[in-house]
Amino acid sequence: MILKIKTEKNTHVKQGLEIGEKLADTIVPEMAVMVGLSKSDRRNEAIKFVNQNLSDQGFDFDIQTLTGLVEKAYQSYKQTGADNHEPKTTDIPRVHLNDDATITPETNIKEGEANE
Repeated sequence: MILKIKTEKNTHVKQGLEIGEKLADTIVPEMAVMVGLSKSDRRNEAIKFVNQNLSDQGFDFDIQTLTGLVEKAYQSYKQTGADNHEPKTTDIPRVHLNDDATITPETNIKEGEANE
C-alpha cells in the first residue's frame, strides 16, 4: 500500500490514498477495543468508515484499496503491541466434589484426597 501511494501519478488519487491511510490509522485502534464485534465485523466497520469519509470528500476507491488501507493500519497497530482484539478469558477454578456433596477448592485438597 505504501508503494501504491508513493508511485501514484494522479495527484487526486494520491491525496485520497494519503487521507484514507490517516483515516484507517485513526479508526483501527477504535475498532480493536470493541469486544462486542467479531474480527471480521471490526474490519468491515473500519472499511465502511474509511469509505464513507473518503466518499464524503469526493474520493471513490475499490474495495481492494480500502481493505488494503485498513489492513496496513491494523498491521502497524499490531506492531505497537497494543493489539487486544483477542477475547478475554478467565480461568475456571478447579474444585473437588466431596462424598458429602460439598465442594472444596482444589487449593485446599490435600494430596491423595482428589477423586481422579
